Amino acid sequence: QQQQQQSDSHHLLASASTDHTILIWNLVVVTPTTSTAMSSAAAAASSSSSLLSKTSARARAMIEVQGEPRKFYSSNVSCLRFSPDDTMIIAAHHSSETIKFWNLATG
Repeated sequence: QQQQQQSDSHHLLASASTDHTILIWNLVVVTPTTSTAMSSAAAAASSSSSLLSKTSARARAMIEVQGEPRKFYSSNVSCLRFSPDDTMIIAAHHSSETIKFWNLATG
């Protein structure tokens, strides 16, 4: 079973998979420049007015992954959470009835 959790600050995303890894992704919110958004809108307008509204809405902001994810190894994870200050990831393991804590800066 795969688990995912976004941090309260929306700058980190954690995913746990059945391959016993937890990946921590850095997220960046990117707002397209006005010229980029206008180019997208103009291209959409030439093909369809309904596509224009969808493209314009999507052009406001996007979330991108920055860099390579940090990798931690664990057994099957049933729940993932970030600490309130985004310095730790907490993983609960239902099958072994354990909880593991990782400091994101030091591993």
